[in-house]
Amino acid sequence: MILNIEPDLLKNINLLKLIDQKDRMLFQKNFLQALNGVSSSFHFSLQNKSGRSILLRANMIPSNVKNDTPGVIVIAEDISQIRKKDEEIAFAAFYDQLTGLYNKNYLLQQFLLQSTTEGVQHSYFHIDIDNFKKWNDLYSMSFGNDLLIEIGKRLKQIIVKGKDTVARNESDEFVILSTRLTADGAAAFAEEIAEQLKTGFCINNTKCDLTASIGVAFSDAKTPKQFDQLTRLGETVMQSAKESKVSVFCIFLSLTRRG
Repeated sequence: MILNIEPDLLKNINLLKLIDQKDRMLFQKNFLQALNGVSSSFHFSLQNKSGRSILLRANMIPSNVKNDTPGVIVIAEDISQIRKKDEEIAFAAFYDQLTGLYNKNYLLQQFLLQSTTEGVQHSYFHIDIDNFKKWNDLYSMSFGNDLLIEIGKRLKQIIVKGKDTVARNESDEFVILSTRLTADGAAAFAEEIAEQLKTGFCINNTKCDLTASIGVAFSDAKTPKQFDQLTRLGETVMQSAKESKVSVFCIFLSLTRRG
């Protein structure tokens, strides 16, 4: 029972009032079309007796009743769970389940879309949290997950909306794709990332001091790169930073050191 209302009681209810306000005009339009002999299929939302919003897929079919008076047959199916599953699949395709940040699939889509703009340049930051495993070993994986969530929030705070995109790559790695930075600007931003992570985090009343190894790679009109080339280069120079045993970042294959 979609509406959770006894059929005998429906005759005393104005169903239009149950339909979400944003969908009422759509419902009326299709209803009038059906009265004029035109069938239709559409989606609309309404609230059932318990107040829960449900999504319906409706078919409106013209039908003559007594004395050839035009009428309408409405066949509605609750597709709320189907839509919910679709949204979950879409979320999993482009978002990290733990942190709620974008994932690498989304970054690829952004890179391809932005690359259609003439003159666009990309800076790619591959961020690896040093010795992250110790937090899982000392406390628990749940503790480590909470720390990853807070790291994601901190990174979101320092990016420029509309110009930078932060994503979780995997495990304790994060990436940022930017279209606003020169080489000098990227160096300054990498320093800012490192400093933000150094300021520490508090998880369950436990202070966590972090360092990170950061690799920075570029793609522009002079040295264009495919997305997989850009990400591999970022990871390679990040590994070089990590092998230095201190919290530094490296830019390009020249391994320029700052900070």
